[in-house]
Amino acid sequence: MDDILIVACLIATIINFVVVACSAKLFNEKGDTLHLFILNMTVGDSILTLFCHPYELFARRYAAAQIHSVTVFLNFANWVGLAVSGLSLTLLNVDKVLQSPWTLQSTVFSLYSSVGLSNMIYGCLITELNYSATQPGSFPLRIIYFLEHN
Repeated sequence: MDDILIVACLIATIINFVVVACSAKLFNEKGDTLHLFILNMTVGDSILTLFCHPYELFARRYAAAQIHSVTVFLNFANWVGLAVSGLSLTLLNVDKVLQSPWTLQSTVFSLYSSVGLSNMIYGCLITELNYSATQPGSFPLRIIYFLEHN
């Protein structure tokens, strides 16, 4: 079963690279927020399919591959990838839902505000995870403790 999941991660990574290339090209041509949010969401998904899931599957099969510092980093990357992907999808939907009553406007968010929101997602999430990882009893540390002792 793990072999099938690794192949699925490989296929998803290839598709993500195609989506990133297409959305970056369309974002450069049109400069609209739709392609920026799709690009952001796909980068978040690529973090998961390129690094996090394959390592987890590999480490499950080979116990010697479980390196503590790599596991901690990939746990952090997993949270970043999930949050970036989810928040980008949410902002994309908010943009499209708010756009429908005002059909004369091409988008609710301006290009600068959408770039700012995207940077804010990355910045706030990384800052919060870095801060909370240093606090005793924090959620990421409890997860790491649970994973190490079970």
